[in-house]
Amino acid sequence: MGVLVEWETITSGSTYNYTRVYRATTETGSYSLITTITNITATSYFDSSGTSTSWYKIAFYDSVNVVESTLSDPIQANTHIGYCSVEDVRDATSISSSQLTDTEVAKIITFASNQINAEMQIHHEEEEVTEIDDEKENDIDGSNTTFYTRFFPVGDLNNDFEVDENDIEVYSIDSEGTRTTLTVTTVYPSTGKFILSSAPASTIAKLLITYKQSQLRLDRSNLHPLVKTACTLLAGAWAFSKLNTGKSPHWRIGNTLVIRDTQAYNTMMHRYQAILASINDRISVGMEENSGEF
Repeated sequence: MGVLVEWETITSGSTYNYTRVYRATTETGSYSLITTITNITATSYFDSSGTSTSWYKIAFYDSVNVVESTLSDPIQANTHIGYCSVEDVRDATSISSSQLTDTEVAKIITFASNQINAEMQIHHEEEEVTEIDDEKENDIDGSNTTFYTRFFPVGDLNNDFEVDENDIEVYSIDSEGTRTTLTVTTVYPSTGKFILSSAPASTIAKLLITYKQSQLRLDRSNLHPLVKTACTLLAGAWAFSKLNTGKSPHWRIGNTLVIRDTQAYNTMMHRYQAILASINDRISVGMEENSGEF
């Protein structure tokens, strides 16, 4: 899917006019030049060949005096772009890289994925952990470390487009009302199962959890296909909006009237909204059954 590299722009007054991006496989490895950007104010680059293990350094280049700055400190790429890829959006829209760069599309995907997180999840604030059924007893006996959320799949609480141990916050409350944060080591999103690093004491008054319930699976290793489709449609709609904003819907060249197609945004947005409505209907049923797995 590629990764997005971001850095701070150079201060004004410099004679540098190009930005160079170097990549290595490890933080302390050998960095090789992968691209030169003819824009000194650039602050990001989408590396379609990059992975979660890639590291980057940035340099600024003066093509007139043939001088390059020292390399920046190592930068780890942002692998959390979202629920679809740049290629997915291009395939769905036929928008070329000459119209929108990979970096622009990657940022649109991030915006779209944030919207999906907002529209496809339900927030559960300090849900008390109690027995759910014979399997999910949620015993607080001083030795048990395995518990379950009442609703599932577990969603993306911290908006990093992954579902892991950072997406469930767990607190114990003692008899005097003192709150203690407990550490989650493992989460199984599809079942709501989570494991703590140590067992809560049997004497605590309450065990509370804060998490988000997603309509469909959001863990990218097991992403529900409809989420990817929704992301592609929403990102595609925003991409068309970016292309057409501020442009005249029609203009005349001599005796020829040229009409710009501005319906692409509406078409993709309506398709996204139809998928969203369908998913929301399903989550209502899932809530009644204490289940969110579809």
